[in-house]
Amino acid sequence: MADMGYGLTRETVMHLAFVIAEKFNKKHPFTGDSAGRSWFDGFRKRHPMLTIRTPQPLSHCRALSANPDVIRDFFGKLGAIFGRLNLSKPMQIYNCDESGISIVHRPGRVVTKLGRRTVYSLTSAEKGRTHTVVACVSATGFVLPPLMVYPRKRPVPDNFKEGAVPNTSFHTSENGWINSNIFLEWLKFFVANIPPTRPVLLIQDGHISHVLIEAIEFARANHIHLLCLPSHTTHILQPLDVGVFKSFKANFNKACSNYMAKYPGRVVTNDKLAALVADAWPHSFTTLNILSGFKKCGLFPFNPSAVDDRRLAPSKPFCVPQESTEDDNESLPSSPIFTEEQEKLYTKRFEEGFDIRDPNYEAWIRINHPFKSLSVTSGDSISNISAPLSSTSAPTPSLSVPLLSMEVPIMSASTPVLSTSASLLSISNSSNSAESALDKILVLPEASMKKPKRRGINSKTVYLNDVLEEMKQQKHEKEVQAAEREESQNFTPLRYQFIYSLTAIAYSQR
Repeated sequence: MADMGYGLTRETVMHLAFVIAEKFNKKHPFTGDSAGRSWFDGFRKRHPMLTIRTPQPLSHCRALSANPDVIRDFFGKLGAIFGRLNLSKPMQIYNCDESGISIVHRPGRVVTKLGRRTVYSLTSAEKGRTHTVVACVSATGFVLPPLMVYPRKRPVPDNFKEGAVPNTSFHTSENGWINSNIFLEWLKFFVANIPPTRPVLLIQDGHISHVLIEAIEFARANHIHLLCLPSHTTHILQPLDVGVFKSFKANFNKACSNYMAKYPGRVVTNDKLAALVADAWPHSFTTLNILSGFKKCGLFPFNPSAVDDRRLAPSKPFCVPQESTEDDNESLPSSPIFTEEQEKLYTKRFEEGFDIRDPNYEAWIRINHPFKSLSVTSGDSISNISAPLSSTSAPTPSLSVPLLSMEVPIMSASTPVLSTSASLLSISNSSNSAESALDKILVLPEASMKKPKRRGINSKTVYLNDVLEEMKQQKHEKEVQAAEREESQNFTPLRYQFIYSLTAIAYSQR
């Protein structure tokens, strides 16, 4: 149950013990409708493999999206890209991501007197505004200087930059979040600070700020291939999320606590933020953490089986094949009537790039935003999203864009669809050049839980088969070498025993 995201609390286990005892007429000393704490302590001693852990929150969207079919489809695309671009060197693979921080840090545990139930730790304020830190690492452990976004309209003052990580890039936005224009500036910063080896694969999430025609054309001109992760799977497939950011936030909170303890009466302000990030940066962005993140995600070395099945367990309750084969358009309500609460909810979803299948939401999109800016056109589309490409948005919502590859031929409206997991993003009101550029670059994913159709053999699957065949060959060679070593080790004692026997015979004849 815990593996699937429905763990039992201590109180639930105690109540179930009472129910089972009553059902099977077992004698018990329980009072009320639950077993006692002493029984639970004894139960844990009898089953030492059980323990109590504080679970990490997992949203319904992440549990729904992180299913084996989505992960398998992503690794199929990644393997095809590795083969097509001949990405054999780790210095050609990068991962970038954003992390939100605040001047109001989260205190850690402290030592206090036994029996003290309430313990306080000073923070800078009740609530702080979000600041964004953009980080980028390579599969070799190379770390790019960070980019920091402050929530202000004026440029960042010079005193804010004191003590920062060398070559840090500073930007501002109204809410402290990254937007499309800042992402374009970061791409230029990225090109100027990485080694000259090309081509380069940049893996990122599908945030809407990453979808800008100018940014994509700039990346294409510099031989940078953008690969977006499936939506709501960054906790499994993003190396920075898996191996680095948890340590970074813990070290940042520790740096804030140390600052306030060192200078009593002072609080953490915006002008100290960059210096505190610099204190936490070298302790978190270590080569060991970075390489571990890439390895656990299976991105490099390429290993689709590296993803732990236990991390996909919460998606099992949702992995039910849909029997209905009707077109999505036919399942929409004929004349939807939306309440005021629904209008507010759908408006918020639209602004944040909400991408989960919902017939009512799709109907609302088609009524209120009939393809003004963006349209998702596919036989198996999940939503129709209309939003300005340069709009500012929060770091967490994401637009599903699993593959932004510069040289992959994209299907036109008349081309037969080869996979149900791809949708085509087009711009209806833009110029012909912008529309053709976007059509050649972007491929959107599918978040549907339908069982994927069988694919025909194409160049992508051939490349993936080559990679898998090479991995099998290497594994076989290692097994042969291990068998030869074991055989030689077994032969050595027999050889010495034979020599010893000959020596003994020679001495006996004397």
